[in-house]
Amino acid sequence: MRAAEQRGVGLQELTDDELAAISPELTPQVREVLTIEGSVSARDCRGGTAPGRVAEQLNAIGEAAERLRRQLVR
Repeated sequence: MRAAEQRGVGLQELTDDELAAISPELTPQVREVLTIEGSVSARDCRGGTAPGRVAEQLNAIGEAAERLRRQLVR
C-alpha cells in the first residue's frame, strides 16, 4: 500500500517487479484480487461477498421472511 501511495497510484497499477520487491508472495496472480470485483469475489465463504454467497444469503432471508409471514397470517 505504501508503495502505491508514494507513487500516487492504485495497488493494481504497481508493476510485477514492484509487487515482488514488496514481498515474494505478491506474484502476478495477486492482481486477481486487487480490483473491486476480484476482492468481492474472493470472499467466497459463508456470509461472504462473493456473488454466489450473496445469492445464498438472499435466498435464506427470503425463506425466513416467508416463514414469518406465514406465522403472522395464522
